[in-house]
Amino acid sequence: MPRTVLAGALLLAALGAASPARAAPDFKPTGEVILVGLGPGFGASFDAERVVGPNVNLTRRGEDAWAGDIAGLDVDLSVQGGHITGPNVDLHVARQGERTEIRGLLRGKVVRLEVDAKKVSGRSGVCSLELRRDQAGDYEGDLGCVGRRSALPATGRSFLRVQGDAATPERRPFPQFALALVAIIPG
Repeated sequence: MPRTVLAGALLLAALGAASPARAAPDFKPTGEVILVGLGPGFGASFDAERVVGPNVNLTRRGEDAWAGDIAGLDVDLSVQGGHITGPNVDLHVARQGERTEIRGLLRGKVVRLEVDAKKVSGRSGVCSLELRRDQAGDYEGDLGCVGRRSALPATGRSFLRVQGDAATPERRPFPQFALALVAIIPG
């Protein structure tokens, strides 16, 4: 079986486990990010008012505020310009053309991610990733994480699917895309 066919089959098989948690009936996602790699897959969906997934459940609370939980952390976030802040959250998001860059801290761990039309790369906590876009439009590559009990990293092939508004750089809503992405990458 060709590698890209096998990769696609693995991604589709894992999507059931990676699908975001069920949200309120009025939640109609406009975008989604799904990562399948080391361990279980994780996904997060978003619309104008919510970001929802197994590792995130955030709701807009006014023009410049979001509240809920992300990566196991209860948060009340302030969003101004390209800056997302709150207890244990300090993220800067910059968009230039097709490139989105997310830098800062989440739970005291460094986050540095870059997303463009050809690749997703960077680091989140103890994990690093380097994914390249494949012919099907998904990103595929390596994800590695160093555990506290091991000097050697756990590494493996990973697949990132971006759908809806997440797939179109100029349509990626702020802060939803950034919050969904940092929620699904282990760290």
